[in-house]
Amino acid sequence: MKGPDGEVHAGDGMLLEVVPGKSFTFTNMLGKGWTPQDAQPLGIVGKFEFSDAGNGKTNFRSSSRHWNDADTKKHADMGFAEGWGICADQLEEVAKGLVAHA
Repeated sequence: MKGPDGEVHAGDGMLLEVVPGKSFTFTNMLGKGWTPQDAQPLGIVGKFEFSDAGNGKTNFRSSSRHWNDADTKKHADMGFAEGWGICADQLEEVAKGLVAHA
């Protein structure tokens, strides 16, 4: 990931489930070859879901699961909601680009 000030946050992860055109679920608790790893800065399981909103629009929903309440709070304190909101805006720009090139 790259932050708004150019900072780089490295991290490996694993796609757990991909439902084409509908959703993908991922974790940073597993690395290459399903190898357990010490996720940084904390472990999550995340899911991005997409559905048809009609009129050429798409509904987007993101969610995450944490191993305990302390990690949930830590993620919130790190700006999780704002960061994933920015991610949603970036996905919208990518989608607009795909439509423009279709």
